[in-house]
Amino acid sequence: MELKREQLEQLNKEQLIEMMEELQGIIARQGARIQALEDQLAKNSGNSGKPPSSDGLKKARRQSLREKGKRASGGQPGHAGHQLEMTARPDEIIRHGVACCPQCATRLDRVAVSGIEKRQVVDVPVPRVRVVEHQGEIKQCPGCGQVVKAAFPAGVKAQVQYGPNLQSHMVYLHAYQLLPLARTAEVLEAVYGHRPSEAAILTASQRLALKFG
Repeated sequence: MELKREQLEQLNKEQLIEMMEELQGIIARQGARIQALEDQLAKNSGNSGKPPSSDGLKKARRQSLREKGKRASGGQPGHAGHQLEMTARPDEIIRHGVACCPQCATRLDRVAVSGIEKRQVVDVPVPRVRVVEHQGEIKQCPGCGQVVKAAFPAGVKAQVQYGPNLQSHMVYLHAYQLLPLARTAEVLEAVYGHRPSEAAILTASQRLALKFG
């Protein structure tokens, strides 16, 4: 059962934010895979150990659609450029120390720091499946002998189950992006290293449809 667009539009802000965070991971992984494929396609008998028979037909050189005599390629004069700006609140700070002078080999371990040069790298974390194990205590009441079990959080009902974030991602890819079940499972495996069953994807879609339908 697939969700309609208007049903997905009823998702709250937190659910939409979670979906966007998951998409950032997909973009990062797909970018790496595309680069690897492009590097593979660029190989031929002249720049690798591949035999000449593997080169195939040479592709015709791409012709530019820009008319000759018109504006040159690249940014035009007067165009406002764009560049990344440093943030005052980075998520992580890694300090790189200076151990010795490269000129005279003098040890600098105990020399006071006179300044800091900063460089920031804007990236997304490598996505992975995170498994949280809930352990409920079991005790026997000394007063009456009753066996008492701890209550699990709401929604934690099965011995092993998918969490709401991963289920939302399943529904987003299958129902909103209209990926087939097999393709949805393949994407999730490529991103997180875990392939859910097609039945699990359908169940997640049906559960969300009933919730917002």
